[in-house]
Amino acid sequence: MSIFPMYPRKYGKTFTISVRRPADKRFSENYNFPVQNYADYCGDMVYVAYRDLIIDEGVVVTTENPCKGLYIYCDGDCTINGTLSMTARGAKFDP
Repeated sequence: MSIFPMYPRKYGKTFTISVRRPADKRFSENYNFPVQNYADYCGDMVYVAYRDLIIDEGVVVTTENPCKGLYIYCDGDCTINGTLSMTARGAKFDP
């Protein structure tokens, strides 16, 4: 079952997860998602999926390095009391 229904047709790639719902996630301290294939200020897009997502107050969640984007899929509730930021994380690449 693809959680990205438009992506495979448009870009020729597929992303699948199991039928089970993703786990709950609570960020209670600053967190940087790792970026795959990072080189010269350009990394792959970061995809994460959770059932419920909570970002506590005063917490910043972002990526480690500049990348082509951050896609967070929440199957349930998404509560952001802190900061979800991509400031200064834009990729430098020729589309």
